Amino acid sequence: MSERIVHKIEKHQYANFGKKTVVIYARVSTNKPSQLHSMAMQVSALTQQVYRLWHWRLADIYIDFESGASDDRSEFQRMINDCISKRYNMVLTKSVSRFGRDTLDGLNAIRKLKQHGVEVYFDLEELKSFQQDFELHYSIRAAIAHGERENIHDNIAMSINQKFLMALPVSILVHVTAIANQKMVPF
Repeated sequence: MSERIVHKIEKHQYANFGKKTVVIYARVSTNKPSQLHSMAMQVSALTQQVYRLWHWRLADIYIDFESGASDDRSEFQRMINDCISKRYNMVLTKSVSRFGRDTLDGLNAIRKLKQHGVEVYFDLEELKSFQQDFELHYSIRAAIAHGERENIHDNIAMSINQKFLMALPVSILVHVTAIANQKMVPF
């Protein structure tokens, strides 16, 4: 009878087979109380989503309290670097509007991640960076999100201007981008 050699397969060798190592990226524009609640809701919903799927494993959560237009999104940069060096499989984020500063910035970050095999999933839009025609869909969604932000900004500015003209009290904080010749220039 021939001798059989049996090799024991350690648990850790197959435990992560087929699993995705997921990181969450969440961002809000300020650290005001209402934004903190929004952040908590984002992180909670995304974390629950990771734990609902057996083949996803949460590795880290990155949180920025910065405007999307800010260059100083330290957690975003840390996430990109960690994804590349630690070989995470996926970034999960709430929406296109929470990810990049603008369309080009977002696409560049996504392309960089894709080069290293990291997929980005946008929960609200159900959009995956590895899907066919992703860049077209992403660009359209980013343009829509940008338009919505501009509409909100314009509506607030118009409301504030109307209240000033009618000598009504303004019930929100007024942010001014410039003060020229002692004259207030609305944002």
